[in-house]
Amino acid sequence: SEVGLACAHERKRFTAAQRRNVLCVVASVDARNGSLHIHQDALIYSSILDPGRHLVHKLLPGRSVWLHIICGAATLSEVVLTQGDGVGVTTEPSVSLTVQENTEILLVDLGPQPSSFGK
Repeated sequence: SEVGLACAHERKRFTAAQRRNVLCVVASVDARNGSLHIHQDALIYSSILDPGRHLVHKLLPGRSVWLHIICGAATLSEVVLTQGDGVGVTTEPSVSLTVQENTEILLVDLGPQPSSFGK
């Protein structure tokens, strides 16, 4: 979201316990809850979910979500997603999924694209 930033990197480990059955924020623009700091209007979550677990993530107006299944299987609006699958959600008020087996996901909550995106 900014031009001319110096290259930088951070590294942090998030344990399985921190990510078990919750959306653990691992990267954010404000480094909330000890997450990695990024220069983009995004929240990146990681989660390890037990079988049968149901998860809901509400979207604020104007935001969208990319959900990626790292391993396992989950049902999203009657669509079964398995390892390597990803789906974008742009016009729904929330993302709601239920997992069938041990499942690891990444969920990226994105703000609106700036009007100068891609220029």
